[in-house]
Amino acid sequence: MNTAGNLRRIATIVVAVTIGSGVAVASELKKPNRPGIVVEPNQAFFGAATVEGDLVLSVSGPMGMIAQQKFNAGARPTFSVVDQKGNTLPDGRYNYEIKLIPRVDGETAKILKAARETGDTGAVYRLRAENRIPSSGLVMSGSLFIANGAFVAPGQEEPAGDSVAAQGLESLLKDVLHYDDVIVTGSLCVGFDCVNGEAFGYDTVKLKENNLRLFFEDTSAGSFPTGDWRIRINDTTSGGASYFAVEDGTNGRTPFRIETGSPNHSLYVEDYGRVGLGTSIPYVELHIADGDTPTVRLDQDGSSGWSAQRWDIAGNETNFFIRDVTAGSKLPFRIFPGSESESLEIKPTGVEVNVAFSAVSDVNKKTGLTPVDPSGTLEKVAALPVTTWSFKADPGGATHLGPTAQDFYQVFDLGSDDRHIAPLDVAGVALAAIQGLNSKLETTDDTFQRNREILEFENAELSTRLAEVEKQNAELAARLLDLEKLLESMNNPI
Repeated sequence: MNTAGNLRRIATIVVAVTIGSGVAVASELKKPNRPGIVVEPNQAFFGAATVEGDLVLSVSGPMGMIAQQKFNAGARPTFSVVDQKGNTLPDGRYNYEIKLIPRVDGETAKILKAARETGDTGAVYRLRAENRIPSSGLVMSGSLFIANGAFVAPGQEEPAGDSVAAQGLESLLKDVLHYDDVIVTGSLCVGFDCVNGEAFGYDTVKLKENNLRLFFEDTSAGSFPTGDWRIRINDTTSGGASYFAVEDGTNGRTPFRIETGSPNHSLYVEDYGRVGLGTSIPYVELHIADGDTPTVRLDQDGSSGWSAQRWDIAGNETNFFIRDVTAGSKLPFRIFPGSESESLEIKPTGVEVNVAFSAVSDVNKKTGLTPVDPSGTLEKVAALPVTTWSFKADPGGATHLGPTAQDFYQVFDLGSDDRHIAPLDVAGVALAAIQGLNSKLETTDDTFQRNREILEFENAELSTRLAEVEKQNAELAARLLDLEKLLESMNNPI
């Protein structure tokens, strides 16, 4: 499988783990450069240690590099400019995100397990309402910048643009209030850096200063919607990120953000409603285009109480696959190009395989190879209940013949549970039973042959004895005839 491109994109950034009360206490005493973070030239300390659960720090950096590190409860997340091999990370901007993986009590864990088994999608919302799990797993996020092999301290903030006194113009400028519509027949520039003779090009409105924000404040009251929104351009701190973002001003959240330098057509919605990721010509409702293994990640991050689990759905010129990222990037499901149509069909009546079915039986993938007793297997097969039956879920009620999984498991103790029967196990039992039957037939044949030889010997012996008896009978008959002649001559003397 060609996943080298993905692995290249996911180049390793080693997040330095600093665990120990000494470091945590020392860093707590330092004044944060910004809320919740202390940045030193060689490393950054995020938030504070928590006993409510584990913290997961995710970092993305230059050239698509990403990394993730889990910090156990009580440890404070840190990020170093030097990896564990002593190499300095490349200069550039690094985005970070910290999520809380809560520790749930036994009762909550039972509720979550039952909800998963029954499909109760409302369980998480009820648990959040009861404060048994956090309402959100996101603890904090932001950006850092590495320049010349060191973090740029984010403590410097650009002055706000509304400080008229700072401009020395307080006595010259007054707010202008219009009680009627204002119509500008030319272009409009707003901001402290606008100048006379501003070049607009094709722009109708330009915002120009060091801190750019556009705020939508809804003054509605009562039952009317009152949500406030803000368009935010770039961070205000040194080393911060450059981006266009839409903020939920009421709740202090950022649901939408585009970073400077994003590729063309990163997100493209065409007039038919089709969405393109990486393409301006989406052929279907969601079209993902990439030069190397387009991938979709499904990331259950653990923030709702369930165990963390990550899956990738991806495809390239060698195969389409599902990757279990959590279990070491195993590939439990793959489809190769050129596979026959309808190779595998899942229907209400069951699964249909319309091509040759091959189960892996490679000796190199097996362990614990142990010989079996064919005769004993034959006896078990003879004792195994075999009935005809129908699946409850089969709308057609087709009749099948075979043992139940419970009986098969009880008799042979094969498989992972007593609800399923593996085809290889059925084949193995059948082969072993055939060997046992063959051995039994061979034993019977040997016995028959021995008995036959004995009978043939006895028959030959009896034939010999019979011939002797017949000879003796002939001799006795001759002697009897002689006696009869003698007696006749004695009774009739001459």
